[in-house]
Amino acid sequence: MGITYIFEISFVVFLVLGIIFSLLIKNPLVNYFIIFIFGVIAAAYYQFKKADLSYPYVLLIIGFVLGYILASRTGSRSIIFILFVIGLIAGHFLKIWISHYIGDK
Repeated sequence: MGITYIFEISFVVFLVLGIIFSLLIKNPLVNYFIIFIFGVIAAAYYQFKKADLSYPYVLLIIGFVLGYILASRTGSRSIIFILFVIGLIAGHFLKIWISHYIGDK
């Protein structure tokens, strides 16, 4: 087994982490807020590390979101997915905004 299947094992770990996070949260508003913030963080991190990241990073993000959506008991799964995508877009614009204003100084 070893290092050969590291990305598959990481995918399953992130899937389980998404399930655990989703099951621990009982309030739908907190559920929506968490997935939105995760989308912002994922997009911003991807934008900052674009040269170093590739397919495995995206696979780990998909694993977490899939686990989070599958185990969601409170709130709508489609709203959770839409908020994640909106968070990705917001994270992208946040990175552009930060690089524009910090890069000028």
